[in-house]
Amino acid sequence: MSLDEEKRILNEKLEEVRIKTNNLIVQLQGEPDEEYYEEPNLNENPNSYLDELSREADLIKSKIRKIEIQEENENKISNFSSDLELEAALIDKESDVDLLDRNSKANVLARLIANKQTIAPLAIGIYGKWGRGKSTFVGLIEKNLDEINRRIKRNIPNHEVKYKKSYIVRLNPTEYDDHKMIWFSILKELYMKYDAETKFRGRIKFAWNSLFPSFKNNKGMYIFSVLLVIACTVAYSLWFSNYDSLVDTIENTELYVYLVSATLLVGSIFQFIVPFVKKLMFIIKPLSNKMLHQILVPDFKAKLGTREEVKHSLDKLIKIWLREDENIVLIVDELDRCSEKTIVEFFSALQLFISSDSIIKVISMNEELVALALANNNQFFLKDQATRDDKLSFGHDYLQKYISIPVYLNEHSDYSTFLEKLLKQTNFFDLEEKITIISIINDITKIKDITPREVKRILNLLVLSKESVISHFEAMEHKVTFNEYIRWFFVFYFNPDESNFFVASMKTVKNQKKYMYMRFESMYGMFMSSVKEDSHKRIRYLNKYVSDMRIEVIVAADSLIDKSLIR
Repeated sequence: MSLDEEKRILNEKLEEVRIKTNNLIVQLQGEPDEEYYEEPNLNENPNSYLDELSREADLIKSKIRKIEIQEENENKISNFSSDLELEAALIDKESDVDLLDRNSKANVLARLIANKQTIAPLAIGIYGKWGRGKSTFVGLIEKNLDEINRRIKRNIPNHEVKYKKSYIVRLNPTEYDDHKMIWFSILKELYMKYDAETKFRGRIKFAWNSLFPSFKNNKGMYIFSVLLVIACTVAYSLWFSNYDSLVDTIENTELYVYLVSATLLVGSIFQFIVPFVKKLMFIIKPLSNKMLHQILVPDFKAKLGTREEVKHSLDKLIKIWLREDENIVLIVDELDRCSEKTIVEFFSALQLFISSDSIIKVISMNEELVALALANNNQFFLKDQATRDDKLSFGHDYLQKYISIPVYLNEHSDYSTFLEKLLKQTNFFDLEEKITIISIINDITKIKDITPREVKRILNLLVLSKESVISHFEAMEHKVTFNEYIRWFFVFYFNPDESNFFVASMKTVKNQKKYMYMRFESMYGMFMSSVKEDSHKRIRYLNKYVSDMRIEVIVAADSLIDKSLIR
């Protein structure tokens, strides 16, 4: 007998039981419905008979559900494909591609930074929570600045007239060590960029601008050194000209002459030759190496520890480096990942550089974390029982002193375009699976803030899961398609406690018999009874995606989460 025929017979039996049940209920509660009335067996207890009919109906329904799940399994097997495209499967953590359609905004900022009419000093704050895409957005600003530089170099009309050339210097404050002063790290990065851009020509220019003031301020010493070398050269020339050979010179020279000549020779070496060689090495050796060495020596703070000297070094570098139509763009990323001490020292260091008309700062940060760090360092400005809101208010006001233009990367309520671009990077998901992922994530964003980084994390977890789902498919008693796995995965991901409780309840022997082969929609009420108040909205949004899934399939999908090692 075919499954369709067996299911037809069972549905007929179920209808007969339903009619008997209705007739008995009518007899117990009121007048019978003549059309369907059938005289019950009055020798039996009516309530007992009603229970018997109910059990018979449940048994028939269970058999029908069992047949349905057999049909579903056969359909899944027939449509199952074990083909797995692994190439470019994992989604990169960061991307230099504009996946969130922010390039137009980044381009506006780049043109503002490079515009000759922009009045410096200028500091742009890129604000957003962790995972909001700040690093990618800063990278887009950098790409647009590079494009402006290329257009200036190619003499594109109006670009050379309207825009300045920008030298981009990146600073990662997380690489800074607390035992060194951070402004030295900033100065080092600037010197490294200058050295990389100008190379040997820049070293000669820097050396000349460094040596000329030294000659000017120490004229007497240098004149004396030159005269000493000249005197030494003349004396040796005259002395040696009186003899035919070196042997004759030695035989006819008195001891005092040796002493005088040795003194002149040593004096000329240390007064002129040694300094000259040092200056020559200064030109040959990269500036970045020299600055790095200076910064790393233990007593650097004592030798060049005052802010005035650091500021003087910066002003000197800018004067030598930049022309009138050039500027420096200092990009500071991930400031919010630093310690409070580093954050405070960074803004202290910014006072050195913020007054420079040639340096524009682009600083990405989680505004809330940075504001709290600044407030904690300035507790003496706050009342004794300052609340978190008080600290945030103070920190925001503090930031306004430094940040000229705040740029906020806001929450996303529609990730359709973002996900479509991401999913193009991998062949791991078929069209139905992609539609499911996009639909669920967009639904969840209506009630929960999901960052771009978390979206990528979810996709990577699904990528890691798919191979496990496929490899276990043949051995599953209740077949789970990857699309079904995705649907339950989202319920689990956003409500792990409730999901674990629900699956554990369904696994008990008692419930396995009672709820065998039922769909989730029949169990929705029971599930909601275990849900915390803050999870209600998420469950209601996700219910439509799993309502048609059978309990056995949900339990099997949940076990795959364990096998995928992502729980």
